[in-house]
Amino acid sequence: MSLKITRPTKNFDKPFTTDYSYQFQSFLQENGLEPDPKVGLVANGSIGRAYINVGGQRKLVGWYQLWLDQSVPFGRLGDYRISADQPTAIWKPENQKRMKVTKEQREEIKELQKQAEVKQQEKYSKAAKKAQTLWDEAKECEKHPYLEKKQVLSYGLKVNETGQLMIPLFDKQLTVVGIK
Repeated sequence: MSLKITRPTKNFDKPFTTDYSYQFQSFLQENGLEPDPKVGLVANGSIGRAYINVGGQRKLVGWYQLWLDQSVPFGRLGDYRISADQPTAIWKPENQKRMKVTKEQREEIKELQKQAEVKQQEKYSKAAKKAQTLWDEAKECEKHPYLEKKQVLSYGLKVNETGQLMIPLFDKQLTVVGIK
């Protein structure tokens, strides 16, 4: 007589419940967001971009933040069309009932959020400085094939050294922050 041991069937579609990145990706999908495939899932507290289906088209208007490197993982997501800093949904792990977020951990989360915002601002200011330098080095443009094709005047646009038309992007203080 032999003893046959049967084991419960495994569900390979869903990894272990401790795989927080999988849980967060599922959370993003449930809320209609798809992380930018060029970058992948950003899990260090920095702001990640995500696609959202808007009127039948995929647009890169979603954002998310995920912190996996702390005692209690935490994530949030939002839509730039609604707000650039206020989340539309917040994620906590499935077994969050066993994990209570302490006051110190909330402060840690807030501090990590501030650090991510500072990094983002540094990135923006670095891009703005580069754009301003490129704009300053460019030559004034009176005629350009694109402008002639569209039958419009230059209105202060410039061209770079390769002859590409440069259109400045300004902030509220009329400072160049980008170039198209």
